[in-house]
Amino acid sequence: MTKEEMINALLEKGIPVGNWKETEGKEVKSPILEKQRENLQKLYSLLEKQIENDVETMADLHITLQKIKGRKDAK
Repeated sequence: MTKEEMINALLEKGIPVGNWKETEGKEVKSPILEKQRENLQKLYSLLEKQIENDVETMADLHITLQKIKGRKDAK
């Protein structure tokens, strides 16, 4: 439907059509999306910290395993 067809349809139904102007778009921020972005950033940093801790724990466990395998009395 073209603009003229829409205006005619509105006029036929008794809806007044004034001087319509095209408005310029604007940037709108959603509070929900902003909060989700913050939460994801926090989660990202928490996961990075957890991975660092897990890598360190695995290294410690690997050292302990090597010590146990090296013992003569561990059999």
